[in-house]
Amino acid sequence: MHCLFTLFAVAPLAAPAQSTLALEFVADSTDGLVDPIGVASMPGDERLFLVERPGQVRILTGGRLAPAPFLDIAPLLALTVSTGLRAIAFHPDYAANGYVYLWYDAPSTSGAIVDIVLGRMQRSTHDPDRVDPASLVQILRERQANYGHACGNLHFGPDGMLYALLGDGGDPGDPQCNSQNSASLMGTLLRIDLDAAFPYAVPPDNPFFGVPGVRGEIWHLGFRHPWKWSFDRATGDLWIADVGQATSEEIDFVPAGVGGLNFGWKVMEGTTCFSSGNCPAGTPPCNDPAYTLPIHEYDHSLGCSITGGFVYRGSDIPDLQGTYLFADFCSGRFWSLRYASGGVTGLTERTAAFQPGGGRAMSAPVTFGEDGRGELYVIDYADKELYRVTRRADVVRHCVAAPNASGPGARADHSGSTSLANDDLVLFARGLNAGALGLFYYGPEITQVSAGNGFRCVGAGAVGMFRLPPAQANASGGLAHQVHFGQPPMVSGPGRVLAGSTWAFQCWYRDVGGPLGHTYNFSDGLSIRFSP
Repeated sequence: MHCLFTLFAVAPLAAPAQSTLALEFVADSTDGLVDPIGVASMPGDERLFLVERPGQVRILTGGRLAPAPFLDIAPLLALTVSTGLRAIAFHPDYAANGYVYLWYDAPSTSGAIVDIVLGRMQRSTHDPDRVDPASLVQILRERQANYGHACGNLHFGPDGMLYALLGDGGDPGDPQCNSQNSASLMGTLLRIDLDAAFPYAVPPDNPFFGVPGVRGEIWHLGFRHPWKWSFDRATGDLWIADVGQATSEEIDFVPAGVGGLNFGWKVMEGTTCFSSGNCPAGTPPCNDPAYTLPIHEYDHSLGCSITGGFVYRGSDIPDLQGTYLFADFCSGRFWSLRYASGGVTGLTERTAAFQPGGGRAMSAPVTFGEDGRGELYVIDYADKELYRVTRRADVVRHCVAAPNASGPGARADHSGSTSLANDDLVLFARGLNAGALGLFYYGPEITQVSAGNGFRCVGAGAVGMFRLPPAQANASGGLAHQVHFGQPPMVSGPGRVLAGSTWAFQCWYRDVGGPLGHTYNFSDGLSIRFSP
């Protein structure tokens, strides 16, 4: 292998270890999960509340499901393959008032096929992990034209108001143009004040407050089937994933605090003209600037039903900060992107990272969820499995560095990425004697065997152990080695590095006059998993 050595004073800290995403299995039907379609939580609370479509909410704490449900409203539901309990949300002052709000489908009382109901229940005074089953009160009830498009989520905003998104009623193509009819709540995002009055008050700063013939609850309109939407917990920005009809799936973005937007359905499907049939007089035509276009859309060659996610604001995956994750229910594909200054950047497909392995598969992502710390979860509806989104570290430190003749022992590190295509990985070590001769070993196994003044941390395994060409450390005791993957022997033979493979690396160096009289020593070790 041709390797370029660069000798330099190793004063700056190394770049953080590169990472990709992975799924950590949490629970499935064998733990008692039944048709899970939602995840809810409260800041600072370790519990996850899993919404099951047949009408139950289950509590998961420390990876274990509580045997008794938090609530059960099964007898109240109009339950079909596409209806049931939709979502829950906890009042911002839940610790004091114990209020939890529910979206669910109920048998119609207005001659329609089904009604969507917003209800409220209250925590039991005897058990903090249960609600009082007799506490249910109805806050809002709205007829639906058909099954399926009622809603997908329920959230309190940063302003303390409750936001609820309704679909267009469910009939294919929205034949009555419900989504552009502002006298109806179908196809709209509602914003209501639950503290000012019972059952609720319309906030006077809503954009259509007091407008004749317009429902004052409306915050935005023009939606088809907004299946899962969320607030960015750091900025208050709103992200809405709207399932398309014939051609495309879309992501809509609203800056924090902005109301009164029209997202175009059914006149437009994403950026494409659809139909204005039966729309109210005065409805803007296709491509009118009155419509807010999606920030991202994809056609049905990539999927057929978008599942909205969250902007990551947790602490476990630093390089994901500020990134929006989303998926497609039909194709099982996952992506991420960022949005700033009016433009999308960093669109990345992450489908491979969201395959859990071990005989499991992520095939029908139905929802994402956040826990109280902002870490993300995703549910596979096909297999009724809950996963935590986690970081798969590509570089892991292992073994130990023993003292050498001049200090505490050499420490191995790296900069650049672990991508073979990027070809920018640099291995380096600090703490060698000035001018000491050193090289990096690499092999397929991690071990810890006494050797010289320290420990050999690289095992040979079946393919053997290899070494990269030696060089001298600089005056600061730093040695660096830039690896070029496209040059032999790393590109061929038993020491070849392939995408998906993991190798252990360690710096060996001369240590004349070491504390035990040995003439060599080892740094600590790095385990590196290589990506394409």
